Amino acid sequence: MSHYGIPIMRPADKRGADVHFPPIENGLDYLVSVVEHLTDDDEDDVKASPRELKYAVLHLQAAAEVLPKARLERVHWTLVVEKITDKKTSLDKFAKGDFTSITPTEALRRLRDVVEIELEISKDAENDLALLLKKRNALQHYGLTASYEEIEALAARVLDFLIWFLNEELLPLLDEQEQQRIAVDVRRVQGWSQPHPALRPGTPAAAGHRAS
Repeated sequence: MSHYGIPIMRPADKRGADVHFPPIENGLDYLVSVVEHLTDDDEDDVKASPRELKYAVLHLQAAAEVLPKARLERVHWTLVVEKITDKKTSLDKFAKGDFTSITPTEALRRLRDVVEIELEISKDAENDLALLLKKRNALQHYGLTASYEEIEALAARVLDFLIWFLNEELLPLLDEQEQQRIAVDVRRVQGWSQPHPALRPGTPAAAGHRAS
């Protein structure tokens, strides 16, 4: 990755470094991967390959699961746990990743109904998230056959929604040190542009993602 021709080293790309992906940084890294699979830095008009679309779908779904949970964790870690009444649940196990987390759908519900964030996602956006999950499950557990146009359009719309969620609900919560650490990734993701009809002005994906 470069900026004005000057190579920029992302912390996640440093060979031999320790693995360090806190929730927001983890979700953002998935979005960077999606952008890299959907675009070509050298040519604007090059279409993604089937393999690139495959991993765009897999990593996009991963981001769709991680980012809403990262927002919940900023309120309290127990909101990410499926069954807080389980006697085995503890902060120590949560910190180690030894717990069963909630589904993406439940994460959005808790954001709206428990945390009471004004997150009125449009029905179209909810349908896109549900469809993406189905496509990911097909790829993850068996296989998938679909048209290029269908998968690219779906990926473009969900990516646009997740960038909006990142900008509105997560980046404002970060302190200066956290913002500096992910600055390169944020610029990479926010600079993404996909001249696809799915993102034309006036569509739910381009209109702020709030229900009318």
